[in-house]
Amino acid sequence: TRLSEAKSRIVATENEFRKPAESVEINTALFEAAEKANVTITGLTSSLPKEEELNGIAFRVFSINVAAEGDVVALLIFSEKVSESFPAATIESVEIEVYQKEEGEEEKKESEKGSINLSLKIYAYKSK
Repeated sequence: TRLSEAKSRIVATENEFRKPAESVEINTALFEAAEKANVTITGLTSSLPKEEELNGIAFRVFSINVAAEGDVVALLIFSEKVSESFPAATIESVEIEVYQKEEGEEEKKESEKGSINLSLKIYAYKSK
């Protein structure tokens, strides 16, 4: 029936928002994403979760800033892994810096190095 289909969709949506719901779980997921992408997290800050309500549903919202360094391609992969880890999140801003080679430094075939700063809002479903 349509009612059971709607309830099933609600449960599926709630489960997406239940993913990492605590600060420690969020930090762990970020470090795992960094490890998988082969980058190093150099900074991580988080605010206390704020309560927000959307369409009558209560959420805990974590504001996270994460900085990482590594090969430029790996930094892009890290950003993708973060998105995969937190489907119920918004990336508020992204800053990528590509490091300039020193003058006189030989042109090597190695990848360009850089850093990334991500500002995220992670929404966690708050059970009643």
